[in-house]
Amino acid sequence: RAPPATYAKIHVDAGVRTRRGGAAVAGAGIARLFLGSSALVILGIWDPATLEAMACREGIALGEDLNIQRFVLSSDCKQVIGDIAKGNQGPYEAIIMKIISRSSPLSCTFTIESR
Repeated sequence: RAPPATYAKIHVDAGVRTRRGGAAVAGAGIARLFLGSSALVILGIWDPATLEAMACREGIALGEDLNIQRFVLSSDCKQVIGDIAKGNQGPYEAIIMKIISRSSPLSCTFTIESR
């Protein structure tokens, strides 16, 4: 889905590669054209929801790095987007709180988009 006319869109996702012992989170920013991307390799974390939360945090950082003030951040993880909206506590509470604090000065909307 396209973002509103004056907004960019950052799509994030996470993946686990058990054979090689690692995981990766990534985000890409677009606003009618490609603006940039980011990727992060993580060792020792296997929980998909934690990795998706880390991907959302990386998406916020990407928006900041690209100096985007208004954007839609989309993820395919309903649980994490719900936890961000509610400020839920849980095993990745510190990541959720960081996302909330870093996104509050921005005009950032979180959405769920299936693959």
